[in-house]
Amino acid sequence: MVKPYSGIAALWLPREGRWRDLVLGLLIVAAWIVVTLPLVGVDLWAQWWTGIALYRQSQALLPTSLYGIGLGRWLPELVTIAIGIVVVVLALGRRRLAGLWRLGIATIVASPSLFSHGFIVAIPSIAGLRRTVFWVVLAITSVAPGAQWFVAIGVLIAAWYVPALGRDRPVGAPVDGPSVAA
Repeated sequence: MVKPYSGIAALWLPREGRWRDLVLGLLIVAAWIVVTLPLVGVDLWAQWWTGIALYRQSQALLPTSLYGIGLGRWLPELVTIAIGIVVVVLALGRRRLAGLWRLGIATIVASPSLFSHGFIVAIPSIAGLRRTVFWVVLAITSVAPGAQWFVAIGVLIAAWYVPALGRDRPVGAPVDGPSVAA
């Protein structure tokens, strides 16, 4: 709950003007931290930060296992940070459900270490693809996780700007909402 990249999807709340929900979420996280303090103490929280720093150092030594399939495994850190920021900014360009789906994709791109289960947040975006494109993305991600999975993410990001990649929408359906047409 306290990992910054996990909070990327929470950017949807201020984007949608859901300030009360944002404050409630922050209060829940703060309360969770306060509740755990008597159980684990301040020292373990400090050790957690030390552990994060050690993990970062270990990633350089064991990139194939500790980065998982995160972009940092293949690209320099500054490049991955820049790409992550760009995708977050692009994701914030859309409102309603489409904006939340895009922020899910941004979470994948911005994660410093990523494993296949981290792609779960892409499911709504994948479901919004045209049938043929959907199957191509599914085929890409049906093999062992690796750099090729970011080709699928690239297709999802391209679908933000290329309407032919997305589903046809019924007449009168909101552009930002889910579609029922296949």
